[in-house]
Amino acid sequence: FNVFGGAIADRYSKKLIVSICQLIFAFLLFVFAYYYGAGLMEYWHVYIIAGLISFVMAFENPARMSYFPYLLEKGDLSSGVVVDLFAWQGTRVVAPLIAGFIFAVYGGSTALILASIFMITFISILYTTKPIHKKEKLHKGNPLTDVVEGLKYVYSNKPIVVLLSMSFLVYLAGYAYLNMIPYIGVQIFGVGAKETGLLLSGTGIGAVLPTIIFSKSGIPNKRIGACFSLVFSGLMIIIFSLSSLIFQSIIFAFILIVFIGFCNSVYVTSVMSAIQIYVNDKYRARVVGIFVMSFSFMSLGSLWVGMLGGFIDEFFSLEH
Repeated sequence: FNVFGGAIADRYSKKLIVSICQLIFAFLLFVFAYYYGAGLMEYWHVYIIAGLISFVMAFENPARMSYFPYLLEKGDLSSGVVVDLFAWQGTRVVAPLIAGFIFAVYGGSTALILASIFMITFISILYTTKPIHKKEKLHKGNPLTDVVEGLKYVYSNKPIVVLLSMSFLVYLAGYAYLNMIPYIGVQIFGVGAKETGLLLSGTGIGAVLPTIIFSKSGIPNKRIGACFSLVFSGLMIIIFSLSSLIFQSIIFAFILIVFIGFCNSVYVTSVMSAIQIYVNDKYRARVVGIFVMSFSFMSLGSLWVGMLGGFIDEFFSLEH
């Protein structure tokens, strides 16, 4: 639904859409907290709430990511994208730690209620923002027609087609290692939860580093940044896959994970910067919606990599 979410964001106020979505998120988390605290939670409740949150995110992500360029001068967009991604990557590292602490000390319901309160607080902060020297260009028409127009715009711009196609392939194949890290830590390296957590933290640390390094000026050459980051990321993943056989060091594996996270973050920053800078404002949310849709391919990548890993394990076990 990300493409439709982008079409809606190009038709109506992005600030309003983000606010409504955040209110829905807050409500769903309050419901989650109530059911969890009252001991009424069932598995199907979790599935329904998670599904609803994912559905709403399909509308919130394109609106939010296409709204913040209106808050910056065009010359500041490159560094603005990096700062925006810093908030995203930084919370990936910090938020689970804070949530885990609150969950352990005060309980799950408290953590969920606090998350809801912060979402409502975000809405009040959002309404203090004002576009700089430009207003959102809204238009009316058939939403399905808007989707088709957005797809035609993407198809007619070869650089955008290349960037988006690469993103779908990268998330399908290049990020599959993330969900395999716990298995690799326990089954391959033979370590416990502490060392596996170290490997997982390496992905977040590596992802944050580029947003700090390029926060002032942005990535100078987006094309070189995207291409070289993919090449180095692929090489690092190959070395990481062999690290347990050649180096047999969890510390070396951690360093490789940091480098992989760094390269992947450079790629995302390069692509997102290019999209925000070069895409026409009229189609921005729809293009962003397609780009965000590529994130979901990470789960599909984990599926096929897991199936392939299981097949290989079974094959070698039969051989021996």
